[in-house]
Amino acid sequence: MSNNILEIDKSKLREYGVSVTSYMFMLILMYYPNTKININLSQILENGFIIENDVGYCITDIGIEFIGEMEKVSINKEKSNIDIEGLALEMKLLFPEGKKQGTNKYWRDNTSNVVGKLKTFFKKYGDFDKELVLNATKKYVESFGDNKQLARILPYFILKDDNSDLLTTIENIEQIKSNSNDELWGSKLM
Repeated sequence: MSNNILEIDKSKLREYGVSVTSYMFMLILMYYPNTKININLSQILENGFIIENDVGYCITDIGIEFIGEMEKVSINKEKSNIDIEGLALEMKLLFPEGKKQGTNKYWRDNTSNVVGKLKTFFKKYGDFDKELVLNATKKYVESFGDNKQLARILPYFILKDDNSDLLTTIENIEQIKSNSNDELWGSKLM
């Protein structure tokens, strides 16, 4: 997860009378409390976003909440080389065809929905290498063997109710790579 850009809602800043400089100082305080700086902080002090103590300034819970309202994280389109529609089509090929038994949902769903889920996934979790996403998808589908009834359909695998089996699988593949001898998700009965 890297290559993210932080976009700031300047209209919201103006609504509170907070300058971009003051807002950036609040971001600094989240990671480096008790920092001092020589700028006009009267508006963010007045709003209760930060407090002054003996050592410097600290951000308040209200300030952290305010920062959360301002942030819009998106994929850095200049550095990202992922063709999301192409990735969606390749991921669809890894899922079974037809409807999931006992439901009215198709395993692969429609491309537009899969693309939308991928965009939300990348926006929320950052940019991942295409091959890693495809490998995670393949490992997920293969992990159910011949009985895929408990598997999620493709869009729900990507993201469902703020949960992502895709992210979980990616993180586990990364962890297994760093902890073992390249043997991924395998077991043998002897």
